[in-house]
Amino acid sequence: KPCVKMERVTYPSEEVSSVISESYIRVVLDVNEDMDVLKPLKPQALPESIVLTASGKQLGRIIGFVEPKPHADWLKSFLD
Repeated sequence: KPCVKMERVTYPSEEVSSVISESYIRVVLDVNEDMDVLKPLKPQALPESIVLTASGKQLGRIIGFVEPKPHADWLKSFLD
C-alpha cells in the first residue's frame, strides 16, 4: 500500500523528517475518519501530500508514493 510505504519509508527518512521538523507542521488525516476536514481540499488519490499556508491557501500537492529525496526537494521548493 502506497500510504503505508510513505509512513514507513519517506516520512521517517532524515531528509524528509528534518525539513518537516524545521519548517512545517505535519498533519496526518485519514479519509475514513476525517472527511469533513478533507472535503474542502478535494483529495484526488491516496496517498496525497498537500502543502498549505497558515491561512489555508494551497501551495502544492503531490499524489502517490514519493521516495524521500524527491519528497524532501518538493517540500523545500516552497521555502525559497
